[in-house]
Amino acid sequence: MRVFFNSVQISQICLVFALLVCSGSSAVWAEGLALRPLQVSNQAPLASLAGLPTAGRPRLLTAGAYEAAFSWDLSNNFTSGRNGQEQLLFDGESQRLALRLDRGFADGWEAGIEVPLLTRRSGSLDRFIEGWHDFFGLPQGGREETARDQLEYRYQNGTSTLELQQETAGLGDIRLFLSRQLSMSKDSALAVHASLKLPTGDESKWLGSDSWDASLQLSGDQRWSSAWQRLALFWSGGVLLSDGGGILSEQRRKVAGTASLGAAWSMWQSVALQLQLDGNTSLFDDSELRQIGDAAVQLSIGGAVAVTDSTRLELAVVEDIAVDTAPDVSFHLRVSQRF
Repeated sequence: MRVFFNSVQISQICLVFALLVCSGSSAVWAEGLALRPLQVSNQAPLASLAGLPTAGRPRLLTAGAYEAAFSWDLSNNFTSGRNGQEQLLFDGESQRLALRLDRGFADGWEAGIEVPLLTRRSGSLDRFIEGWHDFFGLPQGGREETARDQLEYRYQNGTSTLELQQETAGLGDIRLFLSRQLSMSKDSALAVHASLKLPTGDESKWLGSDSWDASLQLSGDQRWSSAWQRLALFWSGGVLLSDGGGILSEQRRKVAGTASLGAAWSMWQSVALQLQLDGNTSLFDDSELRQIGDAAVQLSIGGAVAVTDSTRLELAVVEDIAVDTAPDVSFHLRVSQRF
């Protein structure tokens, strides 16, 4: 049975989840709302199938503490390219729903699991995005020459063709996490994170990469505070390793780099404003198209709100500042509960 979610259903799911977590425990976030990185990643059609990590949290859970989180990412893609034997068209929308559970252990260890549900669909944001581009005088990049709200993901390199034209939904690639706190004080923290992506998604439906991907990442923060405001800077850098199998296995790089740099500023105990850059080196070889062969960089603008003492709401809009290497726009929502 295939399952598809529209914007109304997504809003209902988010509301129900928020009500459930708001009725949970009364654990307190240290110093009000915790300042930490936005949990976003590149949701381009092919990049989203790799095991790209989100920016690791420099401050891990204490022993015996849990955090449950629900995240929703809605992304609109439109990009095309042609160069020699290569042809590419990514036109459609992607939704990613994910449930994650983390637990803190003694001696600074933390472990977690994330189960995602992916949807590839024609979508409904094309008219809104075209109007946005017109209002600000931005180029449409060929959108006006293509029918609105259609799904066509296609990449051809020589005689090899990869395509998707029918809406699909289902389980994505499950991820396992293990982290270790290296140091932590009031003003700074450092942690190392490892993840393993399991090939549980259906490769033929663009729900998984059919490869085992692992990442290793170092993350840190630096904090400043005064009587009326708080500021935190975050950074992370790491490496993504793949077994080289699955989608575009002949072109998939076995090693890629990842990096993130962000800031959070708050004048209030329960609200923070955030900016964040996330990037990765190319995931594929033998391509002169920037959508496949170039490094990706995206900018997230958003923030976080402490809904209760133990419930956090995270919101962001994500743009591809390295054009065509990430979705035109992504909308990110995450609700998390500590107990």
